[in-house]
Amino acid sequence: MSTRPVIFISAVSRELHTARDLIAKTLLALGYEPKWQDIAATDAGDLSAVLRKWIDDSDAVIQLVGHCYGFAPTSPDPTFGPCSYTQYEALYARQKGKPVYYIFTDADHPKDGCACEPQTLHDLQETYRQTVKSNGALYHTTSSLIQTELLIRRLKDDLAHLRKRNRQIAVLLLGLLAALVLAATLMTSKQSESNQNISVLFQQNKELTEGLADLRQMFETSIKGGSETKLTSDYISALRFIAYKRGVDLDAFRVFLEQNATQALGNETVALKDKVRALQEAGKFVQARDFALEQARRLESERQKSSKEEVELWTEAAMTEFNLGHDVAALKYATNAVNQTDRQADFTTWSSARHQLGRILARQRKDKEAQALYEELIPMQKTALGPDHLAVLQSRRTLAVIIYLKGNYALAEQEGRALIADCQRVLGTEHNVTLGCRNNLAVVLFSEAKHAEAVQEYSAVLEIQKHTLGTEHPDTLVTRNNLANALDAQGRHSEAEQEHRAVLKVRERVLGVEHPDTLASRNNLAAVLQAKGAYVEAEEELRSVLQIQEHMLGAEHPNTAKSCFNLALCLESQQKFPEAFKFVQQSEQVRTKLLEPDHPDTKDAKALRERIEAAMK
Repeated sequence: MSTRPVIFISAVSRELHTARDLIAKTLLALGYEPKWQDIAATDAGDLSAVLRKWIDDSDAVIQLVGHCYGFAPTSPDPTFGPCSYTQYEALYARQKGKPVYYIFTDADHPKDGCACEPQTLHDLQETYRQTVKSNGALYHTTSSLIQTELLIRRLKDDLAHLRKRNRQIAVLLLGLLAALVLAATLMTSKQSESNQNISVLFQQNKELTEGLADLRQMFETSIKGGSETKLTSDYISALRFIAYKRGVDLDAFRVFLEQNATQALGNETVALKDKVRALQEAGKFVQARDFALEQARRLESERQKSSKEEVELWTEAAMTEFNLGHDVAALKYATNAVNQTDRQADFTTWSSARHQLGRILARQRKDKEAQALYEELIPMQKTALGPDHLAVLQSRRTLAVIIYLKGNYALAEQEGRALIADCQRVLGTEHNVTLGCRNNLAVVLFSEAKHAEAVQEYSAVLEIQKHTLGTEHPDTLVTRNNLANALDAQGRHSEAEQEHRAVLKVRERVLGVEHPDTLASRNNLAAVLQAKGAYVEAEEELRSVLQIQEHMLGAEHPNTAKSCFNLALCLESQQKFPEAFKFVQQSEQVRTKLLEPDHPDTKDAKALRERIEAAMK
C-alpha cells in the first residue's frame, strides 16, 4: 500500500478526462497518489458500491465540476436521491467526513466531449453546480488547463485554510505536508499500485537521479546557450531528451530538479558553488547568477584575502552570464576571478579562472587576445599539472578552435591531430573530450575541402556515439548532421538528403521545431535541395529558417548571417538578383563585424556580393 496521501479525482471522464489527467500528473509531481474510477455505460448494474470503496480508501477528493451530468444509476440513491455517479462521489465523501475540493470549469475551459447530452441532464448538472456553491463548500473556478494546474499546486494553501474550520481536515493537512516533505527530501515514495496508466508518469528515484547525472553531462556538451533564449531552449531540449530516454514524466523531472535546488540552498553543508549549479540544473539561470554574485560579494567584504570559494563564485557568475549571452558582464566577472587568484599559492584555481576567461574572449571573437592567453597558459599548465592533465587537454582544445576560427585551417588540423592522439592515449577513445576533438577535426577537414577524410572522421565518431550515447542523443544528431553535410559536399546528394531528413525528423520530435539544431538541419536540407536543383523548395525552407533565427537569435548572430548567405545563393541560382543582393549584403555586414577581414566566411560573402552586383549590371 502506498505511503502517499491518496487523492480521489472526481470528474465526468468523457467531458474532462484531459483536465483530470493533468490534475493526476500534477498531484504525482507534488507527492500525492491520484486515483479515480472511469465510469462508462455498463450492464453490470449499480457502481455505487465500487465508488464507496474508492472513496473510503482515499484521504481527500478533488471534484472537477463541469457542465456534463454524466452516467447515472437507473434509480435514485436512497440517501442522496437522483444524482449522477460523479455527483455521488462528492456527496458520499462529504458524508464520510472526507475533505472535498471543488474546481468549477467555466464556459472557456477546454472540454473533451459531452455535447450530445440532453438538455435536461445539463439542467440537472447546473442545479448541482449552484447547490454546491450555495452550501458553503470551498471551491475554485478555472477557465484553462494552466489555471487548473496552478490551482492544484496551491493545494497546500487550501488545506491550511480548511484546517482553521475543521479539526479532521487539520489531521489530513499534517499527513499531506509530511508526504510533501518526504517527496521533496527522499523522492522514494512507491508508485501507485492500482493504476498503471498514471504510475508510468512518475518513475523511481533511481531514474530521476540518473536523469540528473545525464543533465550534468549535457551541461558540459549540449547546453551551451549564447543568449537567454537559446540557453532556455538548450535546457528544455535536454530535459525533454532525458525524460524521453529515461521514461520519466517531464514535469515530474522538473519538480525533482527544483526540489534538489531547494534542498541544496537550505543545506549548510553544501558548497556555495554546488548551490549555484543546483539552481542552474533547475533552469533558474538568472537566480543562479544573482546568488553567485551575492555570495561572492559577501565573501569579498568579509575576507582578509581572497579564498578559493570566492573565486569559484566569480567564475560561476561569469560562466552563467556567458551562457546567457551577456558578454560584457561575463568578461568583467571572469577578469575579477583571475585577479582574485594567486598563481603561486593556488595554481589550479588560477588556471581554471584563466581558462574560462579565454573561452569568453574567444566567444566575443577577440581571437588575438584569446590565442595569446592560451599560448601563455598552456606551457604553465604543462609544467605545474603535467602535459597529460585534463585541464591541459581542454585548453589545447580551445586553442585549436580559436586557430580554426581565425581561418588558419592547416595549423588547426595539425594541432587537432596531435591533440586527438594525446586524448586517446590519456582519456580513451570514447571520452567526450576525445570525441569532441575528433568532431572539431572533421569540421576543419570539411573547411579544407578534404571531404572524404571528413566523412571518414564523422563516421567513426558516429559509431562510438551510437554505442555510448544512443542514436537520438543531441550530440549524436550533431555528428549525423555534419556527416550529411560532408556527403553532400562529395556530391552524394541523395544520401545526404536522406540523412538530413532523418535527423530533422528526430530533432523536431526530441528537441522541438525552433531549436537551433533543428533549424540547422533545415538549413542543411535546403542546401542539398539546392544542389539537386529543387530551388523553390530550398528557398521556402531557407526563408522559414531565417525568420525564426532573426526572432530567436537576432539579426547579427553568425547563424543568421549564414542563413542570409545561403538564401542569397539560392536566389542567385534563380536569377533573383536584387533580392539576393539584399541578403548577401546583410550577411557580409555581420561577418565583417564579427570576423577578421581575411576570414574565409567574410571573403565568401564579399565574393558572392561582387558576383551578384556584376550580374545586376
